[in-house]
Amino acid sequence: MTLRLLQEHGYDRLTVDAVAASARASKATVYRRWPSKAELVLAAFIEGIRQVAVPPNTGNLRDDLLRLGELICREVGQHASTIRAVLVEVSRNPALNDVLQHQFVDHRKALIQYILQ
Repeated sequence: MTLRLLQEHGYDRLTVDAVAASARASKATVYRRWPSKAELVLAAFIEGIRQVAVPPNTGNLRDDLLRLGELICREVGQHASTIRAVLVEVSRNPALNDVLQHQFVDHRKALIQYILQ
């Protein structure tokens, strides 16, 4: 829902009010879980790209790495505007950088390491 609104309106015009209304939740409920718009968008982005959570297992290292690369490229293509918004906010907020590192970058590294084993 947040990603859809983000793609429709862009980061700057996205509001927590709109997300709350779309989710049929109160603004307070949204803020309890995500204290800022940036944290909400980052959480939605991470949840939206969970499809690469399971590493490919074709039985062939080259094919596994190619498949993972294809999945990641598809993610980037589908979420390019979200990625740009997240990276801008991460550059402004070190706490978000830590979340991105632990929940996104480290996860991708672990997938590649798993395939290489």
